[in-house]
Amino acid sequence: MADKKWLAISYCCIFISIYFLFIGYSAFSGFLKQEFNIDTPQTVSINATTSAISSFSSWSGTLLVVGIIAIILVILFNLVGLRAMGNAL
Repeated sequence: MADKKWLAISYCCIFISIYFLFIGYSAFSGFLKQEFNIDTPQTVSINATTSAISSFSSWSGTLLVVGIIAIILVILFNLVGLRAMGNAL
């Protein structure tokens, strides 16, 4: 039988990593569109996330920095979630 505490921790970490993955994708696609005029698939939520991140600073590298941080957090939460799943079983 799996330990419910570790199972809950693993699911939470994986869901949080999916959230940060979306933020990272939004930041990178917004950065590519702003800096290099590369068209990526845009949605209303991606445009809203990009404008929200860009509103914090006028520096054009803000999207890139937020995207890199988000991808690092995705990797971190995936590792923690996988380790918690291993402990649950």
